[in-house]
Amino acid sequence: LIKDGAEVVLGVDDVLDAVLGLDRPPAAAGGTGARERLDPALVQLLDAVAGGKDTVGALAGDPQQAEAALLGLAELEGQGLVRRSGGGRYVVRQQ
Repeated sequence: LIKDGAEVVLGVDDVLDAVLGLDRPPAAAGGTGARERLDPALVQLLDAVAGGKDTVGALAGDPQQAEAALLGLAELEGQGLVRRSGGGRYVVRQQ
C-alpha cells in the first residue's frame, strides 16, 4: 500500500493532516497576502503568538477568552499561518 501512495499514520495528527491538510505549506493557504485579509482580531492573536504567548493559557485570562483563543488558533491553523507543536504550544509558520 505504501508503494501505491498510502500514507503512514502514527497518530491523530497524521490523520488530521491527511484529511484536513493542516500541515500544508503556508503558500498553499493563500500566499503572502493571507495576513492582510485576516480579521483584525486574528491579526492580534497571530502577533501575540509571534510575541511568545504560545499557549491558550498565555493568551486567555478566563474561560470565555480561552474559547475565543482556541477558535482563533484553529482558524489560523486552518489557513496555514500557525501550527501546533508539542505541549499544546503554537508557533507562527514562516512564509
